Amino acid sequence: MFDQTNVVREIYSEFQLKGEFVSSVEINSGIINYTCCVESLFEGETKKFIFQKINHHVFAKPAALMQNIYAVTNHLKQRVEELHLDDLAVIDVIPTRAGELVHQTSNGDYWRCFSYIEDSVTYDICSSPELAYEAGLGFGQFLHLMEGFPVESLHDLLPDFHNTGKRYKDLQKAVLQDSYSRVSLVSAELDFLKQREDLFNKLVSALEKGEIPSRVTHNDLKISNVLFHQKTNKALSIIDLDTLMSGSALYDYGDLVRSSISTQLEDAAGTDINSLNLEVFETLTAGYLKGCPNLTKAERALMPLAGKIITLELAMRFLTDYLEGDKYFSVESNQPDQNLARCKNQINLVQQMESKEKEMEQILSTLI
Repeated sequence: MFDQTNVVREIYSEFQLKGEFVSSVEINSGIINYTCCVESLFEGETKKFIFQKINHHVFAKPAALMQNIYAVTNHLKQRVEELHLDDLAVIDVIPTRAGELVHQTSNGDYWRCFSYIEDSVTYDICSSPELAYEAGLGFGQFLHLMEGFPVESLHDLLPDFHNTGKRYKDLQKAVLQDSYSRVSLVSAELDFLKQREDLFNKLVSALEKGEIPSRVTHNDLKISNVLFHQKTNKALSIIDLDTLMSGSALYDYGDLVRSSISTQLEDAAGTDINSLNLEVFETLTAGYLKGCPNLTKAERALMPLAGKIITLELAMRFLTDYLEGDKYFSVESNQPDQNLARCKNQINLVQQMESKEKEMEQILSTLI
């Protein structure tokens, strides 16, 4: 670990910020980038900013990454202003004093700075139907507001991110290599995924054939990436825009279902067979459709499969990373099997979806 306060204090001076650095507090909600909240003092007033050290092993082109975020946030701000959506907020990208969107240090680290949205709060678990509705509405609005943006202008920084079939091939490659002698520990998980192989290409095939449209998608739809107003719990802003890319609305909807309907965290040590919340599923779907009313008939027809497919995809991503030595998703030093636990939790969630499949299809039939 580095002395984060002194490092961030030095980084602070590289950005176009007024006032003096006061303090830095680490935010532990993510598993990819290092994030902290910085306080500064200017003319007697305290202001906050979000600083992040970008994981450039995951995001190999930080400058292009920030160009995507800058273009999308500018588009969002314009649309919010045009439509007089005064209850929504959009983060600002703070440039460096050299006019860049990201600062590279002498040791090769990449840092960025965002505005801090006041009166906001985040949650790790979708604990109520009301919160689920607002999360769905917020992400649906994001998708809707991005209509008209030239999707082809985005840098494709994570090719095949939601190509579930390719994710399965990556897993099979990791199994053959077995670099860390872990394959013998995961036979049950591998069998479970193989039995559902026929699902893996359903969404990507529909997109490639033009049966469903390509849209600007967020691709990391978990409730912790929604800022809620701390007094009203209304969706205020969508954050964590690192995985912006061209894709399908079903990728986003499926990820929202996956991340919201379970009452346990991805990192939970054990599994809870009763953790699927159908009421949350119903309200988040209602909110998503309210926020993005222009989904096509073909998109709506595939919604029943989306949650299951994206959950299977994440299970194999966790499992692949486990077999490859935990290079993508960070793990705690005292939990060497943390990515395997994450995989098992996703598989458990798929099992619950399958046990509640008829109920979920009935809910969707009343909404779409």
